[in-house]
Amino acid sequence: MNKRLQSIIEWIIAVILLVTAVYPYVYYGSFSALEAHQKSEKSYHYGPSEILEVIDFPKGKIFLCKYDKWFTA
Repeated sequence: MNKRLQSIIEWIIAVILLVTAVYPYVYYGSFSALEAHQKSEKSYHYGPSEILEVIDFPKGKIFLCKYDKWFTA
């Protein structure tokens, strides 16, 4: 196997590993608290709920919501 082909194979493997490592953070990650809340509702197969109140904390937010006859936080 010549050096050029070996280098190409190494780069292909490196790109595949990089995409595999970064994909979950890009796909599942959120850039805002509201987006994270909406993705959480989708993962539990309900929603979208009506946001009644947003409580801000120094390190996060709590969304008080109502969906059908249930309340969520």
